[in-house]
Amino acid sequence: MLVLVALNTVVAIVFLSAKPVAVPNKEKIYPPNLATIILIGTPEYEAYIASQEKKIQMVCYELGPFTENSYVSAVGHRLSSRKLDVFRKTDTEKEKIGYWVYLEPERSRALGRLKVEEIKLLGLKDVVLLTQNNPRYAISLGFFKDKGFANRRLLKAQSLGLDAKMSPRYKYEDYQWLGIRTNTENDLTQHEWSNILREYQDIELKTVNCQ
Repeated sequence: MLVLVALNTVVAIVFLSAKPVAVPNKEKIYPPNLATIILIGTPEYEAYIASQEKKIQMVCYELGPFTENSYVSAVGHRLSSRKLDVFRKTDTEKEKIGYWVYLEPERSRALGRLKVEEIKLLGLKDVVLLTQNNPRYAISLGFFKDKGFANRRLLKAQSLGLDAKMSPRYKYEDYQWLGIRTNTENDLTQHEWSNILREYQDIELKTVNCQ
């Protein structure tokens, strides 16, 4: 009888002393929807954190192009109110609009006018001295959308002994884009993005790499 009591006492002592030693200095977390307590610093904890990071990922977009600043402001404010990180981007598009045939600038307006009169005496019409545009005091022999017409004008001027040149002309136009940075938890739904695209025609939503 005494032996049995002693054994029970030993078991109780081992059980009580082993309980705090098993998890020294470990904090407990209680993940939602999980019945099991996970101890911080354990392999189970690391696996749990990794699984949560996979669920919430960064997502980045570009929305545009917008030709009106008021549209950019309106959409940007709308997205910011949904806790999306929004910033503006400006792109400049270059479009070839034709070809310019010309003579290099004279040193002054007076010399430019004399040169224009000389050219007209050669039988070449539609000659203009540029007094304000860049390059100032250059002599324009014509602007042409078609390169073939521009080449014919160039060859005609050169055949008259003029040092004529030809260069392409471009139109530059600025477009506004919205850069958007968010995560899969705060992102708009596909339906919400579709509504924005319908409201502002000729814009697109592009998924880009987050940097």
